[in-house]
Amino acid sequence: MEYPDIQIAELKKVRRKQKFTNIEEGLFIGDMFVKFSARDILEGIECLIPEEFIDMSEEVQLMKYPSVSRPQRILTSLDSRVNFAFSLLKELPV
Repeated sequence: MEYPDIQIAELKKVRRKQKFTNIEEGLFIGDMFVKFSARDILEGIECLIPEEFIDMSEEVQLMKYPSVSRPQRILTSLDSRVNFAFSLLKELPV
């Protein structure tokens, strides 16, 4: 048997999640609310990235991406569990 205050708390959580369902306003990923902002990725190309993501340090890049052809830009979560890696590819003639 659940107590009414627990049920109310759960309903509030569900409503909060229903309110934030698009990337422009932010959204819930699991129980965590994530806000996004436009970030310049490469040469004027913008992408919506979680606000708490930072540029991966060169030292960590060398460990995680040992190849000399590693991505040009790598953004990572503060705990380094999620990475977004970007490279601008040259267009090949057809």
